[in-house]
This record gives sequence, C-alpha cells and structure tokens, in this order.
Amino acid sequence: MYLNQAGLGMPDRRYYLLEEFARERRGYREYARRLLALVKWPNPVESAMAVVAFEGRIAEASWTAAEQRDAVKSFNPMSVAELTAFAPGFPWQEFLAGAHVADVQRVVVGEKSAFPKIAAIFADAPMETLKAWCAFNVADRAAPYLSRPFVTARFEFGWSPRAMELCTCTPRRCSAQIGSDLLVRTTVSVVLRVSPCGFICLRPKSARACFGLSTFAT
Repeated sequence: MYLNQAGLGMPDRRYYLLEEFARERRGYREYARRLLALVKWPNPVESAMAVVAFEGRIAEASWTAAEQRDAVKSFNPMSVAELTAFAPGFPWQEFLAGAHVADVQRVVVGEKSAFPKIAAIFADAPMETLKAWCAFNVADRAAPYLSRPFVTARFEFGWSPRAMELCTCTPRRCSAQIGSDLLVRTTVSVVLRVSPCGFICLRPKSARACFGLSTFAT
C-alpha cells in the first residue's frame, strides 16, 4: 500500500505560501466559513481561520510537485512498525484500521521527509481545530449532494475569480459532476477539451457543458 502526503484543500502548497495566491486563500477561507456556518459549527469565522492556518502548516512541511516527481526519492518501503517509529504522533494503526486495511504489514511512503513533520503538526494541533478541519472536509465532499446552499457554495468557490479570468469556456451550472467521487457514463460520443482554467468541456453532439474538475475542493 502506498502512502502519500495529503491534508490540503487547495491544489498545491504554493497556494498557501506565495503572495500571488493571497486572493485564493481569502476565497478558500470564506468557503470554509460558509460551509461551517451551514453545518452550524460553533464560531465558524474563527474555525475557518484555524482550518486554513492548519493546512498552511501542512503545506510548509509538504514536498513540492517537482520533488514528488522523483520516482527514486519517493519510493520508501517500510513496515507499519517502522512507520510508527519514523513518524510518531499520528495514530497509524488506528488510521489503517479505520481504512479497513488493518492487516497491512508493509507500506511504501512517498514524501519521506515530510511524514514526521506532518505527523507532528497533527499531534500539536488543538483538538477543536482538528474537529473543525474534519467537519469542513466532510461538508466539502458531501456538498454536491446536499441542499442548494451547499451546492451553491461549492460551485461558486470552484469558479474562482482567477479561473473566470483564464477560462475560455462558457461557464454554466450543470446537474452532473466529473471527478473521483462520481463515475459519469455516457452512450454518446464526446469530445474532451481541457481549458486553461483546468475545467473540462464535453461536447456531446451539439450540446456543450462545462464540468469543474477537482481544482480547489475535492
């Protein structure tokens, strides 16, 4: 089983660290506040700020995209016991059990130097921050299937100002999604074209619809 760094709601660590993405960070923080408010989470403003700051610390510890492309550097097999000793502070056994793979004895760690740092970040984070982060992630993933306020919040966040500036498609609200959460089957021939904004356009016959791929919120 392969284990890789995770925990970020935005596409890349740069979105948390570079000034050029300050607008995206503000939008992401507002999106987190909006979802937490919708699920009646206590103090949604403060909780959203804590969630984004928490992910920012994970981003600092994470590998760059260039480092992740190093096939040799990112292949680090070890036993679960070795992983527990190498990256203490994170409940690895409970994590694997919760993923229904408790019988796994060996794993391949991708971003090796990042693992102990991220484990320490989880260990040091206040419990209330971890709870808010989990609540936000659950709401984010469920948003397309919940009531209209959730769907609207996710859709409006996906069409960020920068995406709108770069996009050459005609944005429109769609009743289906393409992404890891939903397998879309179609019986008609389609032409796929990825636009500069990271959105994909389907052209079944004369119809045209734009579906947001997991660009900001997955």
